[in-house]
Amino acid sequence: MPAWIQIDMKSKQPVKGFSLVPNYIYRTEYILSMEIMSSHNGVYWISQGTYQGGPTAQNTIATNPDI
Repeated sequence: MPAWIQIDMKSKQPVKGFSLVPNYIYRTEYILSMEIMSSHNGVYWISQGTYQGGPTAQNTIATNPDI
């Protein structure tokens, strides 16, 4: 960490939200916070908000993910 993910949607698309599904195996490495940003050209970025999370639940499994 730190890490980033960039998704090119090829044209303007409305995004109303997304789900973050952690690893199904309980670990001590987890996303505590992230900043969500958007760009119309991949050069200039606008902050759309932040995410504050916590540890993955110890009982998370593929059929019952900790979203």
